[in-house]
Amino acid sequence: MIKGVKTVGLVFLVCVLAAGCGLLDTSDKKVSDVAFTVVSPDQLPEEVTSLIEERKAEAFQMAYSDGQYTYIIIGYGEQPTGGYSIQVNEVYMGADALWVDTDLIGPDETNNQDPVPSFPYAVVKIEMTDATIQFKK
Repeated sequence: MIKGVKTVGLVFLVCVLAAGCGLLDTSDKKVSDVAFTVVSPDQLPEEVTSLIEERKAEAFQMAYSDGQYTYIIIGYGEQPTGGYSIQVNEVYMGADALWVDTDLIGPDETNNQDPVPSFPYAVVKIEMTDATIQFKK
């Protein structure tokens, strides 16, 4: 009987430790989709354009709200050539946060790319939110 109690206690302890260490973390599990629009550079508010210019040399993630919309901005920093793009895979509500999943897509290797550095970024517009925003890696 005592041996069985020790085993149950050990299993419980392992589960608690695993959850505390994030091994059982499900906070990015989708609860609901979020409608979003990828905004072209010529449609951005001036404030968003300024924020991008200030930070574009390094990778960055941030949000800006204008009272009506929240703009989620993802920059991948300086890249060695042109031809890069960003794919927005998904924007959704998780249990504890709004999640944004993007990928940097490299240039097509069959095209000769201009060796001038580029600074790829994407701006996603959603209805105004005060939710914590997390970025998938």
